[in-house]
This record gives sequence, C-alpha cells and structure tokens, in this order.
Amino acid sequence: MRVFAVRDALTFYEQAQHLLAARVHGPGLLTMLPASEVEHLYIHLGRAYELNAEWEKARTAYAEMLAYAREASELAMESTALNRLAILAAQQSFDLSAARRLLEEAWWVAEASSDPVRLAETEWNLAQMAIHACKLKRALIHAERALERAHVTGLKELRARSLYTLGLSYALGGCWEEVMTSVEEARTLYAAINDQAGEASGLSAQLIYAGSPPTGQLTKRAMEVLCLCLLALGHVNCGEPRAGVSAGQAALDISLEIKNIWAQVYSVLNLNHALLEVGEYEQALRVTQQGVEMARTLPNPTLLFFLLTVLGAVHQAMLSLEEAQAALREALALSETIVVRSYQVLATSRLCANSALAGDWKSAYTYALEAVAVRKDIETSLPFIDFLRYFEIEALLRGGEEGRAREEVQRLGEGSRTTRRQRLPYLRALATLAQWDGETREALASLQEAAVLAHEIGLPGELWQIEVALGEVYASSGQREQAHQAFARAMAIVQKLAAKMEDEARRSNFLAEPVVRRVLEPGRA
Repeated sequence: MRVFAVRDALTFYEQAQHLLAARVHGPGLLTMLPASEVEHLYIHLGRAYELNAEWEKARTAYAEMLAYAREASELAMESTALNRLAILAAQQSFDLSAARRLLEEAWWVAEASSDPVRLAETEWNLAQMAIHACKLKRALIHAERALERAHVTGLKELRARSLYTLGLSYALGGCWEEVMTSVEEARTLYAAINDQAGEASGLSAQLIYAGSPPTGQLTKRAMEVLCLCLLALGHVNCGEPRAGVSAGQAALDISLEIKNIWAQVYSVLNLNHALLEVGEYEQALRVTQQGVEMARTLPNPTLLFFLLTVLGAVHQAMLSLEEAQAALREALALSETIVVRSYQVLATSRLCANSALAGDWKSAYTYALEAVAVRKDIETSLPFIDFLRYFEIEALLRGGEEGRAREEVQRLGEGSRTTRRQRLPYLRALATLAQWDGETREALASLQEAAVLAHEIGLPGELWQIEVALGEVYASSGQREQAHQAFARAMAIVQKLAAKMEDEARRSNFLAEPVVRRVLEPGRA
C-alpha cells in the first residue's frame, strides 16, 4: 500500500511541478502561487523521491526550489532548500563537508530573513553534522544554540529534536548523566506532541538515521526510536545493560511497527551493544546479521560500518575469531570510504583485541598503533562502546612501546571517571601495566576491583576473562588456592554462557578455543 501511495504522490507532485515550471518560464513569476505553496510542493516532491530512493531526482527538486527562491527573493524558502540539500548530501553519500558548506550558507540567508524558525533549524542541522564529524565542541555550541532558539519559537517538536541532538553532543564527550537528562526530556516532549510532529516548520528537517518518514506522525515515531536508542546507549555506558536491552528492544519494536528501515538498522545497532554486555550472544548474532543485510541496502555507508563492527564484536564474544576478523576487516575497509577518520578506531581496537585473543601479538601491536594514532585526532578521550583498550596496552608493551602504553593508560584514566562501565577498561589496563612492572599486589587490587564491578553491573563476558586474569596472577605468585577459586569462578561463567548457545557447533567452538580450554583444564578449576 505504501509503495502505491508513494507512486501516486510522485505522479501528483510531478504534474504540479511541470505546471509550475511552465509558468516560471512564462510571464508573471511573482504573481503565481504563494511562496508557501511553492515551498510545500518542492519539499513534498523531494521527500517523495527520497522515499522512492530516487536520490538524484530529490536533489534536482531541491535545487530547482533553491533556484526559484533566489529568483523570487524568497529568503526563507532559500534557507529551507539549502537545509534540504545539506541533509541529502549527508544522508545519501555522507558528504559532511558539502553539507556544512550548504548549512553555513543557509545560516546567513536565515539571518538575513530574520526568521527565528529557519535560524533554529539551521543551528540544529549544523549540530547534527558536527556530531557525525565527531567535532565535540562545535556540536555542543550549535546544539545549545538550537535549543535556545527552539525555546524562543515555542515549537515543541523543534525543542524535542534539539534536546535529542544536545544529548548526542554530550555523548561525544562521555557526559552520560547529561545525555540521559536531555534524552528523557526529549522523549517526554515527543509523547506530548501527538500528531503535531509537522508543527516545527515547512523545513521538515530530519535526523540522518531517521530516514525519510512520509508523514508527521511517522516522523515523530522515528524520533521516539532514536531517543530510545540513545537511552540504550546511555544505559550501557552507565553500567546498566539490562535497562539498555529494554530500551533497545522497545526501539526495535517501534521501528518494525512503522516499517522504517533506517530506524530498524539503528535500533539493531544499539540493542546489540546491550545484548553483548549481558551475554545474550546468539540473539545478538541473529539480530545483527539481519541488521547488516538491511544496512547493505542503504546509501549511507556509516550504518553498515557500525553494524559490521558489532557483528565482529558478537563473533569475538563467542570466540569465533576468524569470523570476527572477516567482519572487522570489512568494516575497516569500508571506513576508508568514510571521510571521518575517527570512526576507524572502532574497527582497529576490535581487531587488536581479536588478534590478541588469537595469540597474534604482532598483528595486535600493528592495530594498537593504528588505534592510538586515530585517537589523537579525536576530541573525546573515550569514544562510546570503547571498552577493549587494555588489549592495546598489552600489545604496546609487548611491542616495546612502554612509554606510549603508559601515556595511553593515563589518557584512558582521564576519560573514565564519569561512569562505572567506563572505569572497567581502565582498571584492566592498570592491571596489565602493573603485571608488566612486576607489581603483583597492584595488579591483584585492580583486577579484584574490576571483578566486583563486572559482577555488580552484570557483565559475564567481561567477568570470566577478569577471573582468568586473576587466576593467572595468583598462580604466578604462588597463591594456588586463590588461583583455583578464580579459575573455578571463570569456568562456571563460561559454562553458563555456553549453555545459552543452542547452536551446537557454535557452543563446541566456544568451548574449544584455547583461552577457554585453559580454564577447563583439570587442576586449574
């Protein structure tokens, strides 16, 4: 039904556009339809093309709207057209530089028009592009300005969207309490809007990952999905993975209900971060594989990149290291086509961990160097879902980069003070460094604190590996009974994780991996 509705809408708007074009080239341009109706025509024609995945035709429609606005000296319409072209550039080809240039031009036009709504929308869009470019300071500036201007307009939807974007900006900086506050307020506002999602303006601005919903109500629902996704991400980073699963599942349910493939892919991404944390590996694998296939149909490469890194993470958690390597290598290759270099660290850090788990410390060292180099260009010291840096520390130490390893541990510590979940990789990095220095007591203290934290949060995948590390430190210092107890705890967790795997081949592979076999060896546990 929706396909036929889109086709009918396209036919209607194309006919109207042809009639308008005929009059534009004849006399009386300024005595034609009111500017608001012309704007309505072009926006809906462009959105219909977007819904039909006819990206070039959508771009042409917005370009014609821009030309019309300039000829008719309609500044508000000109700003709207520039905003639409910017969103299309980012959503379709992830050309953030082109998007930013268009938006800067749109801002000056909106300023000249003295239109508060256009100014607020353009500030909001500038914030969105800065977020995708991982430019924290710029994102915060524009998001705060957008929210301030949205308050002035009195438009609830614009204020809700600005709050969500401010929350995303806080996430870049690892300020998770502020994230949760902003996104909860945004959700409350969206719940109060009902069917008025189109109230913000004729701009019909949208988040890149919300797709192109055909109606105001579907736009509102898509934004509810994105709010839930950010909540899921926030819960994971705050050490509340079960709440993250609930929020992520709710997001996926709504995205399926509204049949929005962009929102579905984004929901899968954020749900699976939480599923991995709580040890639901098979469910995470099943849903992620579906998400990857959907992401391959979208023009924007970033969602596929993120889904491939999550797919690699799922395989890695199940110790299917070759499959993890394949997914992560594909993600890394794809990141070369994405202009934002910061994204690469999500793949290189996972590849470092994967190589370390496979015992290939030479490759782990290479990936660690790549990850460290990229992180120096990132404004934030701790990107979200970046929980494996202790592998990088060990790889650097083994590769002779002791000074760099110590710098990275210090840098990790500076960014891990806000939440319990972010403290965990720091504790493991401290333990790795202490072991390297032969400081057994310090290593044990860090690992013991990490074990308590992982248990309290509910991270079985982390906890069994921490218990193994504890057992090995105890054993190396002659504390056999404590080592035996640590290995026994690790074995119990491993067996519970394996029991959840209904696929016999995957369960057998998990239990056969060397790192697990060592735990199960007679005499260790």
